[in-house]
Amino acid sequence: MSFVDLPDVFVGSTADAHTFVVLNRRLRDADRLLTDAGFTAREHNGRTIYLLPPATPQDANEQAGIALYGLLARTH
Repeated sequence: MSFVDLPDVFVGSTADAHTFVVLNRRLRDADRLLTDAGFTAREHNGRTIYLLPPATPQDANEQAGIALYGLLARTH
């Protein structure tokens, strides 16, 4: 399921309740913003995917929101 699908950032969730972020281009400080919000970087098919482990819905929304706020400020 997609939450945000912009040309630069794709945010979604998996069937097992992980939230993930895929960056389609390099964004300044993206790695730091995502890891500070609790995401971990993983390589998948040559791309970096940032994965947030399952948490309570409120915690996941807050962590993803913090990261997205910072990322979206760098996309436009």
